[in-house]
Amino acid sequence: MPRSECRPAQIEAQEVRRELLVTEEEVAENTREARQQLQTKWLIGLGAVIALAAVGLLMRGGFNRDREKRLEAAGATPEFRPENQKRITAAWEAAEATLSAPDWRSALPGLREAERITPVMERYHAGQPWQPLHVAGRGSARLSDHEGLPFVELEASLSSGRRPTLVMQETPDGWKLDWELLADAPRFEWDDFIRTQPREPRRLRVYLLRASVRDGYCLAAGVEPSRVLALRVWAGDPGDSVTALVPKDSPAGRELEAATGWKAEQPYLVDAAFADPSALPPRIELKQVVKKGWEWK
Repeated sequence: MPRSECRPAQIEAQEVRRELLVTEEEVAENTREARQQLQTKWLIGLGAVIALAAVGLLMRGGFNRDREKRLEAAGATPEFRPENQKRITAAWEAAEATLSAPDWRSALPGLREAERITPVMERYHAGQPWQPLHVAGRGSARLSDHEGLPFVELEASLSSGRRPTLVMQETPDGWKLDWELLADAPRFEWDDFIRTQPREPRRLRVYLLRASVRDGYCLAAGVEPSRVLALRVWAGDPGDSVTALVPKDSPAGRELEAATGWKAEQPYLVDAAFADPSALPPRIELKQVVKKGWEWK
């Protein structure tokens, strides 16, 4: 074939090769673009996921803060804090161990102010044998503070069917049960006080309310009616009250005249002894007004 006839074929082959090279470059470019687009979409998706997670965390944090505010407004926040949950659990365990003791002397290590209440428990359980109690259900718990002392009130359900409030005090030796409140010891001590009519003072938790007495009642006690403050004194049933005459010019008289009224009784811790059991109503003497309120410490 003449040389002039082969030239167009060579040119065509070269053009085909150039076209193939262009096609390969386009494919490579398209592949790079597709990969970049995929990476961009992946990064956008990842960013969206991270943003949603961040929003979720912020919303959760806001919800928790709102929840804490609601709990705080309801006065319940302390009980829900993890550290207090552990304290409350320890209080429940201490209460259950103390209540299930085989006898009252075995329960003493788990009771608050055990040394002081031992004589009271001896008198109490002389007529009412100790019965071990078992907690069948744990209810709500409320932390409180009385005069700097930490307490928790536990709403318990006992296997006997009773649903008492167990008052526990936190001490360096662990949680201690207030047996006096559980056993209604103030009323028992008062009943024993009325029955035995001791002339030696006993420390009692009582209610005080102003009283009106005849002049003859005061004169029989050897005091001028205008110079004494007459008070009704009881624990438990107001119908079992007695009367105390307190000199108005004494520290106790000045305190009680300012603190007591005719309608609302006030709780007091007092040292009292019988003065005249035959008087109507029976007359006692307040040897000492220890403090307002029923806390011993």
